[in-house]
Amino acid sequence: MKTIGMICVMALLLSCNIQNNRGEQFFPAKEKASSQYNTGDVNVSVLKDSGTTMIVSFEFKPMSRNYWHYHPDTEQTLLVLDGEGFYQEEGQPKRRIKKGDVIVTSPNVRHWNGASNENTLHCLTLTEHAFDNHAVQLRAVSDDEYSGNEILATKKVELNVKSDTKKNIGSVVALYPTPVVVLGTKVNDKVNWMIASHVGIIGHDKVMVSMRKTHHTNQGVKENKSFTLNVVDENLLPRADYVGTVSGASVDKTKVFEYTTADNGMPMVDDSPLTMVCEVVDIYETDMFDRFICTISSTYAKESVLNDNGKVDYTVLKPVLFQMPTYTYLHTGDVIGNCRTIGKEIINK
Repeated sequence: MKTIGMICVMALLLSCNIQNNRGEQFFPAKEKASSQYNTGDVNVSVLKDSGTTMIVSFEFKPMSRNYWHYHPDTEQTLLVLDGEGFYQEEGQPKRRIKKGDVIVTSPNVRHWNGASNENTLHCLTLTEHAFDNHAVQLRAVSDDEYSGNEILATKKVELNVKSDTKKNIGSVVALYPTPVVVLGTKVNDKVNWMIASHVGIIGHDKVMVSMRKTHHTNQGVKENKSFTLNVVDENLLPRADYVGTVSGASVDKTKVFEYTTADNGMPMVDDSPLTMVCEVVDIYETDMFDRFICTISSTYAKESVLNDNGKVDYTVLKPVLFQMPTYTYLHTGDVIGNCRTIGKEIINK
């Protein structure tokens, strides 16, 4: 369904009482929201997360609000179901919002919203997105910004504070950047590709790939207990990014890459400079994610990225890296020293 169609359907709800005949709310926000990205008492429920569309119910108690944030390359629609609150975009006046209001935030616009001093705010948000995270969090809305003059509150939102003093930014996963790979598998015997960046090494013989449960690809991984991880370089990046923006449940991604079939029957991207063929040995599940722990049965590398000793030369391969906080891609940098060598300068002093 197109965004405008979804908005129209959801807008009909605004003409109705948001409680049923037992006095219970429709779309109740049941779970305590993380204090990592919210100030005050905020409850939340994810009503839909298809991997490309997210609908979330929020309940902001008086004086609570979310952080300054933005949605990379996609707009968000906010529908106020009940109560009153505030909404502000960077460089614009803070505005009061109330039941029946519909606010469409353009892509990449920094903004925040929350309840007023006296009222609870109940709202729905609709966001079409890619990757695992649909919002980039910036910083908390200060008390001065929240309570300041509604017309004149236009303070610039800065990402970086130039200071050498360390600041507690909450329980943030900050081990970025991470390598970008294209995961190749089959879903119902059809080749499917998905970009993945939450990958890691477990010991010297296993890797882990973490994927949101709603991804279509997870079904294939669980069916086959195997897949390939194809390292992405700059040449491969546009196509890799594309397979992360559409779901295999609705789009046939088979022909995005030319591929060769590995011994385990899984597809390997021909243009990838390095491919690991993986077998799933365990699945660690949480409420929202599947974490696939795998052994590597074989690794294929183009000769052009191997050194004279037959080892992968990453200064030649230059794998693409992903940085979650800003939703950007980076490339591998220069060599700055040799492991277990540069530290000897300290030992010898």
